[in-house]
Amino acid sequence: MSLYLHRTFRAPRTRRGMPVPLYILQRGGAIKTYTEYYLTHPLTIREVPEFPTDVNIDLNAEDIRNADPDTAHEITVTGGPTSAPCFVLNYVRATRVAILSAVEGRTQSGCFTDGYRNMREVVRIAYRVARRLGAQTFEIADNSYIACPSEEGEPLGPNVDNDGEDATVVSNPNAPRPSSTAKIRLAAWSFLTTGQTWYESCLSVPLVPVDPVIRAALPEWRRRVRTNTWREVAGPLFYVLDSTGIDVDAPGSAMAVLARAKASRAVECRVVAAHLRDLRIRSGISKTLFGSTWVAQIPPPPAGRRTTARAATARRRQTQRRPATSTN
Repeated sequence: MSLYLHRTFRAPRTRRGMPVPLYILQRGGAIKTYTEYYLTHPLTIREVPEFPTDVNIDLNAEDIRNADPDTAHEITVTGGPTSAPCFVLNYVRATRVAILSAVEGRTQSGCFTDGYRNMREVVRIAYRVARRLGAQTFEIADNSYIACPSEEGEPLGPNVDNDGEDATVVSNPNAPRPSSTAKIRLAAWSFLTTGQTWYESCLSVPLVPVDPVIRAALPEWRRRVRTNTWREVAGPLFYVLDSTGIDVDAPGSAMAVLARAKASRAVECRVVAAHLRDLRIRSGISKTLFGSTWVAQIPPPPAGRRTTARAATARRRQTQRRPATSTN
């Protein structure tokens, strides 16, 4: 499904109909608050500029009202509820690097204002914000995990997205722990069931691991998880996870069984959490993906539409200035 984003500012519009940012005066400068949309689902965004320490701004004086966010050396962006942000994005203007951290899906009301729950779209919106700020590099540390529910038979939690994968997605290691201690590291779990990490599945641009060992081994690891048989990988889980109707000796059967387990109930969530490391090793992935840093190069926004509009305006003005020709 394609992602359609519309930026709306809670402020009057200019004479030309363009939205005007709303700035809230707080310590450190002017905070810009606006709304990003996935389809019709609104997500509140706050941009907090951080100024260099040598900038002489009197926090109690009039000049804070005139503080230009464009002079900030760093911008901290949060998305979702103010008290429990669903993501934190740090943009460093000098390096044009945006670092995504603290992706947190375990909120009472959800990340979107209307209660819509889909953590993939939260990541995509963070990427779009980074691109709009002018970032050339998008960086993430893959510390995400799924917190298993506390009782057997319960679904994987309230924050399940459309494909049932990312229930209670958490990337913030300092976030409060759920009542259950069973957690599935999402980098390995998603990789074993799809051939991609969860963050890779969120973005349309390629994510590349910074670690040279992981980067070199990644193509072979993808081939293995897509061709491993369940009999080769299962170990003690051979008769535990449901493989009914799946040829356990066929290439790709390991991914098929694990993908079925991913969509199942809490008891299998905890079983997988206990055995995930061994599943990864038996699948031929020799190094953990959890905690690895990945970067994406952000292409510049398309300029064709603006260029075309300017060219059309120039042609129109030239036509208006052209003297009328005589028919005589």
